[in-house]
Amino acid sequence: MTRHLMLCTTALVICGILGLMVGKVLAEDKTVNYQKEWKGGTNEAKDNDAWRHAPDDNVIADPKAWAKLWKAWRFDKELPKVDFEKELILVVASEGPNPIRNDKLTLNATGNLQFDWSHTDKLGPGYRYLILRVSRDGVKTVNGTAIPKE
Repeated sequence: MTRHLMLCTTALVICGILGLMVGKVLAEDKTVNYQKEWKGGTNEAKDNDAWRHAPDDNVIADPKAWAKLWKAWRFDKELPKVDFEKELILVVASEGPNPIRNDKLTLNATGNLQFDWSHTDKLGPGYRYLILRVSRDGVKTVNGTAIPKE
């Protein structure tokens, strides 16, 4: 009887470990594709502080903030329509002539959208920006921070 109990216990432990491994594989982060990308900036000294218009948390979730940012950076171009019930705007900016690259955009099982980027560190006038429009589906936080209300 003891040998039988030991075999059953071992089988249960192995099943538990396999279950955890399968759960981890199923919980892998899902790559998120952006729906639209805008990038730009200037090399003009008069725009050295324009990068500061980017939200600190890198997220715009309401039309007023979107219009304000668009006006600050795109001037006379028409404001693109965004359905903020279904979409979010992700924003990053840098000082100077430093191109910005989207490095990672993934959604994990708990609803955290990981938005990672990089840029060069060249000295010079102006600023650069990167704006992404993404689906809000399943997103609860961005980089671990709650989505702003307004």
